[in-house]
Amino acid sequence: MDPMLHNLHDSIVDYDMNMLRAVARARGFELKATRQPAAVDELKAYLLDVDATGWALPRLSAESRAALEALLRAGGQMKAHIFFHHFGKPRAFGPGRLERERPWLAPESPAEHLWFMGLLYTTFHDIGEGYRAQFAYVPSDLVPLLPEMEVVAPRFEVTPVDFPADIRSRGMGLVADLFRLLVRLQMRPLPIDPTRRGLAHDALAAELGLTESADYFDFLLHVARVSELLYDAERKLRPNPGPAREWLKWPLEPQLYHLQTAWRADPTWDELRHISELAIEETGWRNDPARARQAVLGHLGRCPTEACPLDTWLSVESLVRAVKTVDPDFARPDGDYRSWYIRDMATGDYLMDFACWDDVEARLIVRLLTGPLFWLGAVDLGYEGDVLTAFRLAPPSHALLGKTSPPPVIEAPPPTVTVLPDFTVHFEPGARLYEQFQTTRFAQWVNEGAVYRITRSALAEAYAQGISPQMILTFLQRLSVDSLPDNVINALRKWRPAVPS
Repeated sequence: MDPMLHNLHDSIVDYDMNMLRAVARARGFELKATRQPAAVDELKAYLLDVDATGWALPRLSAESRAALEALLRAGGQMKAHIFFHHFGKPRAFGPGRLERERPWLAPESPAEHLWFMGLLYTTFHDIGEGYRAQFAYVPSDLVPLLPEMEVVAPRFEVTPVDFPADIRSRGMGLVADLFRLLVRLQMRPLPIDPTRRGLAHDALAAELGLTESADYFDFLLHVARVSELLYDAERKLRPNPGPAREWLKWPLEPQLYHLQTAWRADPTWDELRHISELAIEETGWRNDPARARQAVLGHLGRCPTEACPLDTWLSVESLVRAVKTVDPDFARPDGDYRSWYIRDMATGDYLMDFACWDDVEARLIVRLLTGPLFWLGAVDLGYEGDVLTAFRLAPPSHALLGKTSPPPVIEAPPPTVTVLPDFTVHFEPGARLYEQFQTTRFAQWVNEGAVYRITRSALAEAYAQGISPQMILTFLQRLSVDSLPDNVINALRKWRPAVPS
């Protein structure tokens, strides 16, 4: 028995005389004591009597016995809100109403029946991390008198599925998008103006071709800031010189892992507030998004088994069901399902009580899959039409979930380039981004194949930043596989900035 559970005396020591008499009468006897301390001792002795317990158990209804067995199979304790969700909640009675209505004669729920039979109690306990939760329990010294039940831990079971019809994968896409963002903000930092935030973000997203999801672009900006690749300087958002320079020199895997771990620990990006079906009312309540996402990551790490290797497609519905089975309070450790003011956007109804778990917590799990975990390349998603049905853990998730060691943070080797007579600069596939970032200062990006074109306007921008044509020639000659084309060399040597008229 968990040592946090009270014994019977501690469970009833605060009962008043009316409640003590109610429990005694429910168990078929009258208290002789007329003072509360003596009545507590008398009731305790009776409830811990083997024959008295043998008298009580056959008088439980089938539903009440099932509730008691569920509590015993859980080790004698269960979060109160979960137990009451399944078996009802005892009503609160004042002394007068208790004596007048005698609810022990006709309890309204299995839990209320156990309550008056002296088999069920509740208490609050610290559960760590500053949280307290209410537990329903059977007193520790009463458990040995009850039918022995095997303690059964809930099983985490996620179901494999066939390959979905429509597979979507991000891979290293976030790194590529962040690189383009760094390039753009190096040339033209983003003004920080809360009154025009939406317009400025929309314009920048359109310029970078990232208009499919406003949430994704906000996330991209946010994760770049929390990973310290961007910073605020003079009310403008721009690349953070030291950290950005180092990050650009790393291989792709540690670059992505750096972003993943920054998100994993970040308490300021709240996925709950990015669920379009929910309306959050700010009434002072707070949730802990970092704790919730880390709990879900922990459960995702349990998915690979001998029967389900890492690359197995898994049912999203079964993942949600498995989390609800083993860790329903992953987002609310204290089991408080009343203080979060959240409405359903479609109906306007408030989503309160544990009965609304599928409307809030289930949507949060799906949002983690379709939002950050997908954007960060950790999961691939499978759809049937427009309906998300499946997911699998992609290779970039393995280090994040602790399945492999984190990728080493080392500098990737400098790339080689090929410069063609059409003034295009071609990098090898997967070439490190540091030299590409430098190239964007005098050439325009052409396509995702890491191809850049030297143009007059780009040269003018470079010159304005103190980058001379000779410096560009030296840079290209150092990286080039072959000699630079003569026309490129001659054009760079002859180029002069336009003289204002």
